[in-house]
Amino acid sequence: MIDLCYDARWLGATGIGSVAAAMIKRKPNDISLRPLTYSGRISDPLSPFKLGSELRKLRADVFWSPGFIPPFSPKTPDVITVHDLTHLHYYSAAHKIYYDLLLRNIYKKSSKIVTVSEFTKNELMEWGGFSSEKIDVVYNSVESGFNFNVEKINLGWPYIFYAGNRREYKNIDRMIEAYSLSELPGAGVKLLLTGKLESKIGALLDKLNIQTMVEFSGFIPDNDLPRYFKGALAVVYISLYEGFGLPILEGMATGVPVITSNLSCMPEIAGNAAFLVDPLNLEEISSAMNKIASDGYFRNSLIVAGLNRAKDFSWDVSSRKFWDIIREVGENR
Repeated sequence: MIDLCYDARWLGATGIGSVAAAMIKRKPNDISLRPLTYSGRISDPLSPFKLGSELRKLRADVFWSPGFIPPFSPKTPDVITVHDLTHLHYYSAAHKIYYDLLLRNIYKKSSKIVTVSEFTKNELMEWGGFSSEKIDVVYNSVESGFNFNVEKINLGWPYIFYAGNRREYKNIDRMIEAYSLSELPGAGVKLLLTGKLESKIGALLDKLNIQTMVEFSGFIPDNDLPRYFKGALAVVYISLYEGFGLPILEGMATGVPVITSNLSCMPEIAGNAAFLVDPLNLEEISSAMNKIASDGYFRNSLIVAGLNRAKDFSWDVSSRKFWDIIREVGENR
């Protein structure tokens, strides 16, 4: 029996929390699991040191961090899941220095790093100088509620759908502007975003004069989210940077065509089953929206391709690979 201690602070209603929960749900019987009894803030710059200090008080075979914060000098073999390197690209100079001077050196001493795409693995290797053997790719997936037969929600109007947060690299402003240039507003097809209207977006909608054509869903419970995907004419996810891009897979699994970016990890996850666009090119984005909305044959071909692509991702397969990594680290301690 391998005794695994993990950083439970990452659990919750976030992408990292959802991935961690999917792995924990499928834990094999030969691995015992207990949370680390430490409640300090993840955002605390001293978190790696405090985490390491707490671990040195415990006896565990392996430690797992579901997120990017590793323990400093834990004296326990550790596995760190790094979903992306967003903080190097889209946060402050202080974040970059923190990664370059502290986290990179701690990662070098970690027993294993797990990433969620080959793109992130390659980026980690280039940035950190890590060997390929140190990093394993374990793809994300979606739960069974995301499927072709899920009942679609009826909002009373057709829409294209964006699900996600509003961080700068999500490219929300450019998506809205491309939508305003497309034929969709004139055809009565709305743009639906998760979450609430914010003042900055409201000002952009006023400027583009499409206030009545962009809607906001508010908070959507996890159980209802597949229905919103299923009800859409298309999923639009033209982010500038991702470690995986889960909404791509969520759209495909529910049988909805996906428009996504031709850079970062997104071509890797989409394969040949999505409409790839230059996320900086407004004309290209709006043309993709027009084609999916107006060309039924093309739309159906993307639906079929997406459903097939979604079958390449499985939580059962990914969790088996992940727990094999934990076993390997525990047995070689």
